[in-house]
Amino acid sequence: MNRRTFVAGAGAAALGLTGTAPVGAVRDGSSESHSSERADGTISIRVLNWNIHHGTGMDGVYDLRRIADLIARSGAELVALQEVDKHLASRSDCNDQPQRLAERLGMHVDYAANITEYESTCDRQSRYGTAVLTAQEYPILDSEHYGLPSPQVEEGAYNEPRGLQETTVQIEGERIRFYTTHLDHLFERRRVAQVEAILDATADVSDPQVITGDFNATPGSRPIGAVTDEYVDAFAVVGNGDSYTYPGVYTDAAPEKRIDYVFVSDDVSVDDAGIAEETLVSDHLPTVADLRIRRSA
Repeated sequence: MNRRTFVAGAGAAALGLTGTAPVGAVRDGSSESHSSERADGTISIRVLNWNIHHGTGMDGVYDLRRIADLIARSGAELVALQEVDKHLASRSDCNDQPQRLAERLGMHVDYAANITEYESTCDRQSRYGTAVLTAQEYPILDSEHYGLPSPQVEEGAYNEPRGLQETTVQIEGERIRFYTTHLDHLFERRRVAQVEAILDATADVSDPQVITGDFNATPGSRPIGAVTDEYVDAFAVVGNGDSYTYPGVYTDAAPEKRIDYVFVSDDVSVDDAGIAEETLVSDHLPTVADLRIRRSA
């Protein structure tokens, strides 16, 4: 079982240690940013990527506060989330999860729905998709949602709509393209097609890029190989590529594989990357990366 835990706030030396991050206060609008401009002119930023399993933990408990509190402890300024509900009665009490998380954390929010065709007893349309949260000092300039292909490779097989969320964020005067996605969990052929569409959508972008998500694919697979032909795997570049992110930790359950990723373009450097905490509050472990973004000329 391979797990290397990133202890938030402890710096590079934390990589390789086990244990959990120190408990901290929930972020509010007055919180200081962890990002800063370095002597070499680059901008430091912390990113968190996490499939939150619609707020339900390995213990079967639905508690969105646990999700928010872990995000706050991580100190991340850019947060990408998958499996985020909006007004679903059956499993998340009709909560507007992206809005509730944004309010509790004092962050901006951008939401992209991949599924909207639910029959719901909630008073608003039910949705399911991905979300991006950004620190108060980093406004969201623009957003885009790309539907991803999902070929029917086997008759009668479940085929869930998938997408790529693109959020353009302003950080210290620079434009950053921040992406998140959640790829098909059944067939590699679908994941390959979806990765090809992602690479098409992100090609020819001049802004620094960070691509995150639950790719439902392990390192060395065809989909991940296609991405790493174009982008840098943050975990691998710091020697942490064998860290496992799924499933979450609970009783006899322990992580068995890595399917959650942070990828960066060549103008983004990686200082640290690893597991934010070993936790049971989702069925995935949250991943964190400390990045340095080069300023434009």
